[in-house]
Amino acid sequence: MKKLFFTFYSVLTLISCSKTEETLVPDNFTPITIVPEVIKKGNFLGGDVIFPQQNTIISDTAGWNSIIVTLNNYQNKIEDINVNSSPNFNDYTYIAFFDSVKYDGIHAIGTSNITENATNIVITISYTVTTPNVQSVTQPYHVIKIPKSTKPIIFQ
Repeated sequence: MKKLFFTFYSVLTLISCSKTEETLVPDNFTPITIVPEVIKKGNFLGGDVIFPQQNTIISDTAGWNSIIVTLNNYQNKIEDINVNSSPNFNDYTYIAFFDSVKYDGIHAIGTSNITENATNIVITISYTVTTPNVQSVTQPYHVIKIPKSTKPIIFQ
């Protein structure tokens, strides 16, 4: 009797596990293209490494202020970002991209595609040379916001 109960319980457990997994990923989910709002993009000039090469999800005001103050304090900038503007972390996810320092030409970093899938959000990062063969030392950066989601973000 114990063997029969254990066998029945094991089969029931396996069936319920497979059903739970099926409900987490709907079969009819259509990927959605997300259009980001650009907060700031440009280049640091002069060869100073301001940020290491990275993609950063900014999840709180302290992280936001750290990045924005650094961007605004850098001497070779075109315009400031209003650090007093309050980012809305309830409705948006903020992401900053920093490329490595480039020693020839003027470069840019950005996103070529952002797709929300059933289980994640995939951000495809684009790296371009906007002006080749120019003696210029730059570090490209790009800051965006996208609608808030609980799905993990994957960078490609």
